[in-house]
Amino acid sequence: GLDGTYHWWMAPEVPVTFSNPLPPDVSLLSGSTWLSPNGDGQSDQSSWSVCATDSDPGAATMTTLVHAANGTTIRTLGPTAVETAAYCSWWAGGYQSVMWDGRADDGTVAPDGEYSVEFRVTDADGLRGQVVSQPVVVDSQPQGSLTTPAADATLSGPTAFAFTPRPGLSLDSVYFSLGGVAASCGVVGLLDAEGVYRGELDVSTMSCPDGSATVTAQVGWQGPSGESLIWQTPPIAVSVATFGI
Repeated sequence: GLDGTYHWWMAPEVPVTFSNPLPPDVSLLSGSTWLSPNGDGQSDQSSWSVCATDSDPGAATMTTLVHAANGTTIRTLGPTAVETAAYCSWWAGGYQSVMWDGRADDGTVAPDGEYSVEFRVTDADGLRGQVVSQPVVVDSQPQGSLTTPAADATLSGPTAFAFTPRPGLSLDSVYFSLGGVAASCGVVGLLDAEGVYRGELDVSTMSCPDGSATVTAQVGWQGPSGESLIWQTPPIAVSVATFGI
């Protein structure tokens, strides 16, 4: 002050609110990396579970983008209204399901090839979490063909089965199944020197029912990320005649 002494004074308190929200945290929990949108009812679409958490849980939006290998966006899904959670669990929420049917925005089926699916979550404050992406392969071609027996064949006694995989496909398993109304029976296919999976089944000793039946081959192999994939050939109509053998 004027007399050289020190003085101090404190201003009245002013209430304030600190607001420093964090963007959502986004992570991919599960999902497929291969789809075959050819309309045969097998892997015609891919689905994923995405975890979206937030320090201030609540309303948010999620947009999913599908990019071709050249970076072009061929499909946009959303934005879709979602709810973030403090943490992801089956009871607390936070999980978001996303499905892609293998089609572009114009409705056409995406050509076979490699794609990237990108997931984006934006909260009510306009803050967007980190972008999470998943590589996906579109493959609409059959994995091979059931070459034996022929359609409408009559099976009696020892019966040969054969499946020819498409070129370049390495399979883990092949199983031939003979299905009927009353029962079904089958046999494992083994790879021969010609690259064909073959098996033999004596339909007279395996309790295979007489009458109309169908033959299918179920094949298994590893997908792009090492996941187990299964595909089944279209059924071939045959007849089983074991009576009197």
